Amino acid sequence: MKKLIVLAMLVAIATTGVSARSSRAARNGRTSNGGRSIHALGFAVPLRWQSWEGLADYDEMDLSAVGFNLMYHHLNIRPSRFSTFLDLQMGYINFSIDEINGQKENDAGTSWKDLYGNLNGFNTHYAFGLGGAPIVADRLTLAIHGTFGIHFAIASGSTSGWYSESISNAEMNSTAWGFWTTLGANIDASWRITNHVGVFAGIDMHTNLVGIGMFAANLGSYSYSEVYRINPGDFNVDFRVGVAFTY
Repeated sequence: MKKLIVLAMLVAIATTGVSARSSRAARNGRTSNGGRSIHALGFAVPLRWQSWEGLADYDEMDLSAVGFNLMYHHLNIRPSRFSTFLDLQMGYINFSIDEINGQKENDAGTSWKDLYGNLNGFNTHYAFGLGGAPIVADRLTLAIHGTFGIHFAIASGSTSGWYSESISNAEMNSTAWGFWTTLGANIDASWRITNHVGVFAGIDMHTNLVGIGMFAANLGSYSYSEVYRINPGDFNVDFRVGVAFTY
């Protein structure tokens, strides 16, 4: 993931020189330096890593997730090249519990994923950003922003045939939900094929800021639930592609 951050920084540096050429082209009449509004519809693949710390028992869970979302993205560029964006996503997400209290499995040698199952469900997020557009050429638009996001996810899973010394052939049912905020940076790029229609691609890299979650498990007569704090600092990334409508 560190490589992605370094790549983003290199892209930002490289676009500085391209922006200068774009500006000279604008003065020669080969490109537009006016405002631009781009609406993109498409898909996003969010990748998540989170650390949850229990508020009562102080146990800690490390989770990872991958999703597939429908996306609406609006990029607005002013004549000064100051730019803003709004990003809305919703769709499917799959969570897995990777570690609990630093352990990848329980005392019997069963991984937490096998114990609690895959947690499948729904996720949505709202994000916006402020930044600038170093490239506003006739066909190509590229903008870079600082971002703030608000996220929500809920997922559940089950495993059968679970057993212990006192329980056999039981079904484990698990549920998790989380609400959290993020802070990061993104890159938006659009290429016009016709006057108004083209393709859009973007990448959003961010870290968890603050959040709260809950995890509950039910195994026959035994049930467990805990409220967690979603700790800051873990890295996340969204990849976005779609159809762009430019005006």
